[in-house]
Amino acid sequence: MDKRFLGIHVEWMLMALVGVYLVVLWLFRKEKIMTATKTFWMKNSKYIYILVIGVLVGLVGYELISYAYNTFVINSNTLFSNDSISNFKQLNFLATFLLISPFLFVLLPFGVFHFRKKLGNEIGITLLILLLSIFVIFCWGVLAGIPYYYYFTRYQLSELIPLCIVFASWYLVDIFKTKRMKVLVGGIVLLSVLYSGYFSILQLRSYEGLNRQELQEVKTQVGKNDILIVVREGFKAYNQVVFPMKYYFDIPIVQMKYGRNLKNVEVSELKNKYGNVYVLAANLGYEIEGMKKLKTIEFRDNYFVHCNRDEDAFFTMEGHSKDVPLCRYIIVPNRYYYGTTKLDLYIWK
Repeated sequence: MDKRFLGIHVEWMLMALVGVYLVVLWLFRKEKIMTATKTFWMKNSKYIYILVIGVLVGLVGYELISYAYNTFVINSNTLFSNDSISNFKQLNFLATFLLISPFLFVLLPFGVFHFRKKLGNEIGITLLILLLSIFVIFCWGVLAGIPYYYYFTRYQLSELIPLCIVFASWYLVDIFKTKRMKVLVGGIVLLSVLYSGYFSILQLRSYEGLNRQELQEVKTQVGKNDILIVVREGFKAYNQVVFPMKYYFDIPIVQMKYGRNLKNVEVSELKNKYGNVYVLAANLGYEIEGMKKLKTIEFRDNYFVHCNRDEDAFFTMEGHSKDVPLCRYIIVPNRYYYGTTKLDLYIWK
C-alpha cells in the first residue's frame, strides 16, 4: 500500500521539503538577501498580530459559511435537526472552542493584540504567535478535508490546545496585575473551571465501551489450547467486539468472512490442531456436522456520541441515559447510548 500524507506520496513530500530547505539555505547565504530579509522583518513583524487575528477570524467565518451553505441551502435541514447539530459539532474550530473552554477561546485574539502591543518585536512572543497561527491553519484549515474530523480532535491535544491554554493563561496573569481586572480574571477562571467540571460530570455518569462481563464469559469458555472462529457475515459490530477479545483478553481468534466457509476441509482440520473449536456468529444459517449451539451472548455497549441520534450502524439501540434538563441542544455530548448485539456461541466437535 502506498504511504500517503494528506493524499500526497510521502516520498514526493520529503523530496519537496528537502528541496525547499536547500533553496532557502542557499538564499540566506547571500548577504543582500539576508540583509533585505532582516530589514523587512524588523519593519513589519510588529504587525504580525493583524495576520494572526485575521487567520483566526477568517477560518471561523469560512467554516460557518460552509456549514450554513451545506446544511441549509443544499440539504434544506432545519436549525435544530440532528443533521444540522451534527454538522455544526464537526466544525474544526469548535473542537478548540470546546477543549479550552469558550471563555479562554474568546481571549485568544485579545491576547495576541495585547502581547504584540506590549512586547513589540521581542523574538519570544513573535515565535509564540507564529506557532499559534501555524497550528491553527493546520488544524482548522488543512485538516478540514479529513472526513469525520470530529473524532480525531484529540490530535489537537499535542500542540494547539496546550499552546492556546498557555497563551490565554499568560494573558490573564498579565492583566491580573491591575486591580480593576482582578474580579474579571477571577470570574473567567471560575467559569472555565465550572465548564470543565460540568463536562467531566456528564462523562462520569457512565463508561464508554463494551461491558466486561460478556467478554470475560467468552474468555472463560475458550481455553488456552482452544480456538475461536468468528464469522463476520451479518456481524456489524465485529471490530468493536473482536478487538478487545483478541488484544485485551488474549483469546486465540480466527476470523472468517462467510459462514459457508466452515464447510471447507482446511477449516475442518482445525479440530485436529486444537483442544476445542468454538464458533461465534450473528446468524450462522448453515448446518454443520458436529456443531452444537451452547448459548446466545448479548454483548452490551455504551457510547458517548457528539449528537442525538435515533439509530446506530453497529448496535441495536436500547435507549440512553437521562437527558440533562434544558441541555438537548448543547454543543458538548450530553447522553450515553446503550446498544446491544446478540451472538451465538457454538462448539464444534
